[in-house]
Amino acid sequence: YKPDNNVASNSLNSPAGSSEARSGKEGPAITSDRLRELTPPVVDGIGYQTEEVDTFLQLVADTLQIFEEKSIVELNNIRADQYLNSAEIKKLLTSDQIRWALFTVSEEGGYDMLGVDAAVNRLADALDQHWQRKA
Repeated sequence: YKPDNNVASNSLNSPAGSSEARSGKEGPAITSDRLRELTPPVVDGIGYQTEEVDTFLQLVADTLQIFEEKSIVELNNIRADQYLNSAEIKKLLTSDQIRWALFTVSEEGGYDMLGVDAAVNRLADALDQHWQRKA
């Protein structure tokens, strides 16, 4: 289940309905450090399993960290080597891998599904910007 991007949640970027978004000016993109600090809202009842979401968000933060720390030349080499079968080559998640992530639903509480889905969509958009970055 993937909701509309206009759903409010723990803000990772400027919410879609904000004055910044309407004016075309986005706030600062989410950083790996900021993502590691965030925790989605917890709900009683039906929600996403927290361990799965936490693990996924750490993978996204790892990818963001690579984009933040590497030069354009280093990133181009990593991008070119994504499909080589080597444990030494760091893999970067794509926006589609983020956008289409699926989480197990628990009826005994977990992370708010709408909040996580909205945050995942904003993270995918942030990754799109990193993948399109040029020298």
